[in-house]
Amino acid sequence: MGWILRGWDGEEELWKVFWIYGAFFIFLAKGTVIVLRLFTEIDLDNPSINEFRFLVGVEGLYCIWLVVSLWRCSFNNEWTIWAYCTRIMVVAYVVLYAVFVSYEGKMLEPKEIILRSYAFALEQAEPLMKKYGIKIGSDEKQGGA
Repeated sequence: MGWILRGWDGEEELWKVFWIYGAFFIFLAKGTVIVLRLFTEIDLDNPSINEFRFLVGVEGLYCIWLVVSLWRCSFNNEWTIWAYCTRIMVVAYVVLYAVFVSYEGKMLEPKEIILRSYAFALEQAEPLMKKYGIKIGSDEKQGGA
């Protein structure tokens, strides 16, 4: 259990946190879900409220630990570029997770996330676009023959 504290305190090597505690554990968890779906009668698509709370709690704690550990251990490697790549990935993960949670806990399809992100970006850019006379597309209707 020392690895949990080493990761949390930023004392672990980045490759261990990323590949072993991150990618491998996630792969193991997803593989367990697949095996349970194939070989048991457990209904993972419709868990009871207590099962759901437990799963969300465990996943939430793990994700918080992983994000904090990745951030704190990001410079524990030989190449600084990996530290910045890791931190960009952590920020992207947190933003995407916030998007998922903000839509009433519904998992959105990647296409829907991209469309909503694009719409949000345009909404935020609209005042500047008006100020500088920038137009996207055509405001006029195309005439047909």
